[in-house]
Amino acid sequence: MRDKDEVMLQDIMKFRGKDEAHTIRAINKLVLYGFLKRGKRVGRQRIIKSTRRAKKLFD
Repeated sequence: MRDKDEVMLQDIMKFRGKDEAHTIRAINKLVLYGFLKRGKRVGRQRIIKSTRRAKKLFD
């Protein structure tokens, strides 16, 4: 992974308990770039819609 993506992963870990909207947005970016394979399929990309599912990625 490039540095930017590592920073984004760190952001997700930092924000996972605090700002859920930010967490979901960051996860969706990673999903979009193909680093995570979770979420609901929308066309080619998989998007995470729910906070609950986003949190499951880290449990």
